Amino acid sequence: MGSRQVTKMITAEAATYAICGTTVGIILGLLLHYLIYAKIVITHFGGAWNIPFRTIVIVLLLVVFSCVISVCAPAKRIRNMQITATINEL
Repeated sequence: MGSRQVTKMITAEAATYAICGTTVGIILGLLLHYLIYAKIVITHFGGAWNIPFRTIVIVLLLVVFSCVISVCAPAKRIRNMQITATINEL
């Protein structure tokens, strides 16, 4: 494998973790948010529950940012290493 192929592999792995984790996190987070909001806020104060779109967008931006950073650092380190050292480290 060349350094570009290893970088693509790291990118694919980071993207897979980010997509799966974000999907599960948003679904479970919305479910828990609704349950807590309904039990505490709606029963005592009334009102209606809304999906927190702004918070979801912020979380998605943070996930994309952390995914990019998690790919850049190892890819840069791999490019600066010799191929035998790269293989031994993996």
